[in-house]
Amino acid sequence: MSPEPQTSPSLDPPAGGERPLGAGINWEDPNSPLALLYMTSGGVAAVVVLGLAFLLLSVGPLWHTDFWVHLKYGEWIASHHTLPDRESLSPFMDKDAPFFDPQWLSQLGYQALFRVGASLAGGDDRSRLEGGVEVIRLAHLCTAIATVGLLGLAYRRASGSAGWAVGAMVMVIVLMLSSFAVQRPQALALICFAAILCGLSRPIPTRRAVVWIPLACALWVNLHGSFPVGLGLVGAALVGRVAQVVWAAGYSAVRRDAATRRLGLMLLLCLAATVINPYGPSVYPRLATFATHPNLRTMIEWQPMDFGSLRGGQWVYLATAALVIITPLATRRMYSPTQLVVIVAFAVWPLFHQRALNWWLPLVPWAVTPLWATANWRSQPTALASGASFRKTAIAAVLVAFVAVVSPASGWIKSGRPRPLSASLHRGTPNDIAAVLAGRPAVDETRVVGLARVVKEWYGGRLTGAVFASETQGEYLLWALPPDTPVMMCNHAQAYRPDYWNACLAIKRAAPGWAEALAENRVGVVVVETDFHPDLCAALRNQREWRVVVDETGVPARDPYARLFVAVRVPQANAGTE
Repeated sequence: MSPEPQTSPSLDPPAGGERPLGAGINWEDPNSPLALLYMTSGGVAAVVVLGLAFLLLSVGPLWHTDFWVHLKYGEWIASHHTLPDRESLSPFMDKDAPFFDPQWLSQLGYQALFRVGASLAGGDDRSRLEGGVEVIRLAHLCTAIATVGLLGLAYRRASGSAGWAVGAMVMVIVLMLSSFAVQRPQALALICFAAILCGLSRPIPTRRAVVWIPLACALWVNLHGSFPVGLGLVGAALVGRVAQVVWAAGYSAVRRDAATRRLGLMLLLCLAATVINPYGPSVYPRLATFATHPNLRTMIEWQPMDFGSLRGGQWVYLATAALVIITPLATRRMYSPTQLVVIVAFAVWPLFHQRALNWWLPLVPWAVTPLWATANWRSQPTALASGASFRKTAIAAVLVAFVAVVSPASGWIKSGRPRPLSASLHRGTPNDIAAVLAGRPAVDETRVVGLARVVKEWYGGRLTGAVFASETQGEYLLWALPPDTPVMMCNHAQAYRPDYWNACLAIKRAAPGWAEALAENRVGVVVVETDFHPDLCAALRNQREWRVVVDETGVPARDPYARLFVAVRVPQANAGTE
């Protein structure tokens, strides 16, 4: 029997119907001009994780404890076109110590972004503030998502598994959610850290990485003072690689090893890149002076971990350290020399400075996922390793568009105006208090009705004189209040003389002499959080010289930073009527 003639599939639409969309197109053609845009299932899963993180972080407000003073510095730098050589924001700051500002570029960026947002919003002061806050929040949101994306790429390169890399992305989001939610220059340092980790996660660093990682260090040194962390990461990778080569082939093989040579050159270039800053090589002794400032020892994040406390990051640290220890036992695999060096270096540091936890946490998934990915599990997450195609790219694009539309971050485009301050600012931000003190209308008048009444009756609608605030409340107040209403302290502890800083801490505790210290500094108003200053709040309630005008003790709130307390000094003319 002769074979039937073979017919090629017709490209004409079937009779009685239309041709399906995309029929006849090979979405997986490796020779297509669009091949560079093809995504795998793992890439789509990563987009889903990043989209969920975007939605989650876009709901959160602008945190108030470590942003506003940086914005104030940025405004000063932009208006004077130089860096100050002495502290310039408050008469209470140390005017004798040289000014050191390694995050000047972050501050200048804050100023530019805030100004763009204010200009786009237009209108009155409140509307311009809403616009500035919204742009700052969007910029930090994008920075956080980019950081997670780069970390995910590092995990993918280190583990060789798309499935485990996506799981590691979920882990790092959970571990660092509180860090990602805080808008401050360290967030910009984290993206530099993630980029460097990504470049170091290949078995042999590429020639391009030898160039762009030093460029990342040059940027980092001007964004935040934590840039030595990047040098430490590159140095740890070099030490680990040398140990691995010596163990495998002896000392003579070190010179012939391409990875060792590239890492050594990279470290030298990174060291050279970090002198590209306004302070030049003196950035290192200046940073050492800053890090040893006695005032920093009074701040929790600069202190050793306290395992006797129920609150704090020490329990997250213990959980991640246990995971790193248990993983080799469970997988029957061992860390590489590079991983061991990095683990030891970054695991010890948080024990002495809680602040270092931010650098340890992203390294935990990077260390454990390669072992999980190569373990002899009954099943491995291989579904996400399927082939690349443009169809998956299209799916990812639809997901991105969906997230952009439903996210609160796009509310300005959808409604025509930025989110109101009640939604965009953290409840603990004293914006209404600052408005009343400066003679401007408050957003939430019911919260500060008592303050507004006494300021109007006793001070003619605008209070002048010093303000004593906790360091966290002082951040916004220092930015918002005019120069004739100076704030005694803020989070930048290194900006104050040690004796003055300790005196402020004594006032916060209502230690003996606190009332005299307030009178000596001509303080007319006190602004603190009730949960963190119970003794001072109780003392002010019992003083006839002070009128409590805001007291949110016991008010339901998810965050103790959101419950505020305000007391105003009674003028001499009104003292007899109190």
